[in-house]
Amino acid sequence: MRFLVALLLLVAPGGLYGWESYKTDITQQTVSANSDGLDHLEPVDRKIPESAYLIEFIREPTAGHQSIHLTLFQDDKSGKFYVSTNDVSGAAGKVEIPEDMASSVYSMWVNALLEVRYDRLGHSGKNGPTDLFSAYIKGRGWLHGAASNPTKDLPPKWMEDSATALVQFTKDKDEAACRRSLTDLRDKLFAYLGTNGKN
Repeated sequence: MRFLVALLLLVAPGGLYGWESYKTDITQQTVSANSDGLDHLEPVDRKIPESAYLIEFIREPTAGHQSIHLTLFQDDKSGKFYVSTNDVSGAAGKVEIPEDMASSVYSMWVNALLEVRYDRLGHSGKNGPTDLFSAYIKGRGWLHGAASNPTKDLPPKWMEDSATALVQFTKDKDEAACRRSLTDLRDKLFAYLGTNGKN
């Protein structure tokens, strides 16, 4: 019996590893199948500015959606952490953020960005804004990932929600609400990656 099981595993490696080759079309006559929502960020297809930040969020403007630029950085002299935002209206904000909140969102973004990959399925979210996420890891450099109009209750949407919570924090300075949002989103992401992450 053991021999038959071993033989089946050798003959059907796709079953063992759960991997199948992508069905290609060299003539480019077939359109790839679509997904209704990706559970990861995808590689960025443009140059992202890299400067002295820990994380950066850029929402590219589209019809009905304003652009946003957000960074989280540590001041070299004081060692304090700050969130800085600029939006299309020219409104800017720079607010000190407690280290535990900065650490929570940084940890979330780094782990989500380590999951960046191309997907076998296309997605139909190209009509909305594109969100660009970046994080810096000392000794490793910058990590970048993108999500096009994330709407499903999946990691790209949680990343967008964490950026929204930080933008809101620069306006209302409500530490308790922002801390709760960031912690909930980080925990949700980590639970998801614990089951679905690619290591």
